[in-house]
Amino acid sequence: MNDSLQEQPLEISTSPDFLYKIRELEGHKSHSDPKDNSHQE
Repeated sequence: MNDSLQEQPLEISTSPDFLYKIRELEGHKSHSDPKDNSHQE
């Protein structure tokens, strides 16, 4: 999965949609209260 991330341009990494996806993945991995993340947005 990291391969596809590295293949994508850096511009995507700054995209809000991309960051949102990363946060969702991190939230699932860390399971650190996904609700809290949504509230901060």
